[in-house]
Amino acid sequence: MIAVSNVSMRYGSKVLFDEVSTTFSPGRRYGLTGPNGAGKSTFMKLLSGDLQPQKGSVSRPPRLGILRQDQFAFDAHRVVDTVIMGNAVLWSALEELGVPLGFHSATAAGEVPQIGDRFGDNLLLRHVVSHPMENMMAMADTIGGGVCERHSKLKLAFLECYCGWASFLLHRMDNAMAKGRFPTAGKLKPSEYFKRQCWISTEHEKELPMIIDLIGDHNIVFSTDYPHGDSDFPEGVAEFLEMDGVSNESRKKILWDNCARLYGLN
Repeated sequence: MIAVSNVSMRYGSKVLFDEVSTTFSPGRRYGLTGPNGAGKSTFMKLLSGDLQPQKGSVSRPPRLGILRQDQFAFDAHRVVDTVIMGNAVLWSALEELGVPLGFHSATAAGEVPQIGDRFGDNLLLRHVVSHPMENMMAMADTIGGGVCERHSKLKLAFLECYCGWASFLLHRMDNAMAKGRFPTAGKLKPSEYFKRQCWISTEHEKELPMIIDLIGDHNIVFSTDYPHGDSDFPEGVAEFLEMDGVSNESRKKILWDNCARLYGLN
């Protein structure tokens, strides 16, 4: 809830608000109307905390989302590109701290809509599609949407989703950006952004030797999905080491070197 208590504001001799008190309750929608110069923008700045009242107080919840009232801020961008930019403050903070951003889909978390929702109560099918396909969406969104172009030091990890699809999606995005009228990824190919700053996890999957041939072994890390029901724990590492077609050098990279580089371990 946002609560306004006895707020007063004036500019010179012009009084905008005098002892205003009101509340904005969660789950409700409110509209603010009035003629030009009535103080609508000033009141919104008071609510957001961008401006402090001359008298009175405004209390806000710990988390507050704000859409800035600046119609000129993104004049150089299309609407779709502006939306895709996402939370630049978050990207920049992670970039500065060297903290990787890991993507992972929950089968039935319920916070946001996801691909598996179309299967309703069939948790098995929800589980089958949610992990790889939601990570595919995340990769298309971040790389194809230009996040990697704008934040070259941001580290992105697509986790517990297998990696057999990575070459296909990167190849498809490369083609789309090359042929599209409005390529949104940036100056590089999506596959080049992936090699520069992205990681993807693998488990005991037979497609791994093929994927190493197609995209290399520099951006693949190992996971076991412990302690979930479809985890290979405690045999996951042993099964991985017994796989045919994966060199000892690639195994070392996937089990340690790439993971250490992702998380900044020495």
